[in-house]
Amino acid sequence: GVSRGFHAPTPQDLYEEGYGHGGTARRFGNPDLKPEYSTSLWFDATYKPTENLWFNTGVFYSMIDNFIVPVFEGMWEEDTTKEVWRRTNILQANIYSFSASVSYTFLNAFTFDGSYSISDSKSIDNERLVPYNPGTAIDLKLTAKQFKGRKVEVSEFVRLHMAQGRYAWSWKPDSEYDLGDPSGLTTNLNDYNKLDA
Repeated sequence: GVSRGFHAPTPQDLYEEGYGHGGTARRFGNPDLKPEYSTSLWFDATYKPTENLWFNTGVFYSMIDNFIVPVFEGMWEEDTTKEVWRRTNILQANIYSFSASVSYTFLNAFTFDGSYSISDSKSIDNERLVPYNPGTAIDLKLTAKQFKGRKVEVSEFVRLHMAQGRYAWSWKPDSEYDLGDPSGLTTNLNDYNKLDA
């Protein structure tokens, strides 16, 4: 598949001036912003060797031109206790991901579903990272079904979701932060395991 997308700057992107959420970071618009354009490519394939077993894999790649992101500019001249985050176009951001999954039904009552995905992103002009990276995720689920008559079905499930390697922007950069090194603004997010039943 191939798609082409367009995103115009919002009035907030263009004209916001010094707003925030009570912290030290303040958001600023930029009336010189250009619209974003994106081109996305993806490939998806499914293999089903038997009626009860199937495998799926997918690859996704997106190129975003003039990607609009807030960029840290240092302290605000009007209030030196606040930081300036001004929306800026970065030349191009590349986002890509890979996923694989399997589903297997056995004994006519149980279904196992498992999936693995990995995502990453990068901007090519100044190494600026996008605001969030989902990292790697593994999802495992076992479902059991009991049929109770023609119109009633009871099912139970156990699901484990694991996420690793995630990071996001730090909206409170260290005082030693180097404006020439945008990667210093990222914060590694804790890995986690989530169990549902």
